[in-house]
Amino acid sequence: MNPLAMISDSRSVQVKYLYLRDRDRNPVSCLAMIVPPRRLEVVYGLSTLGPGDRFEKRVGRQLALGNAIEEKKLLQVQWTEASWHEILTEIVSAVKADKKTPQKARDAAKRWLRMAKEQREKMAQRAREDEMLKQAANAWLCYASLSGE
Repeated sequence: MNPLAMISDSRSVQVKYLYLRDRDRNPVSCLAMIVPPRRLEVVYGLSTLGPGDRFEKRVGRQLALGNAIEEKKLLQVQWTEASWHEILTEIVSAVKADKKTPQKARDAAKRWLRMAKEQREKMAQRAREDEMLKQAANAWLCYASLSGE
């Protein structure tokens, strides 16, 4: 699919951005993702700060979007089966694995993936704890109703 043609039909195309950051939380890369209306594939591009560059959001976005159009990196997705976060994880994993990507962007992608995994694990732990609390409350209610309390 031609990314430029996707953008020209701007009524339904979305462009989303994600900033990859260093360990001090400073942005080092901007990831632009072009999401077509049918959402069967995502085209993405990356811009990365060079030595001595100062981060500018507008410039980073323009460069990343231009790279998405020029390089045509494409990720096939199944939106019915995957959440946006899972798709982001796939794209960031591809950035991390691409040997042509600057090392600081790959390091930032690795950091993002690690933080995302930790967040998912915390959310899963909270869900397990909530389920245990519900079971305990139900058991107490059942006991209370049986004992007449």
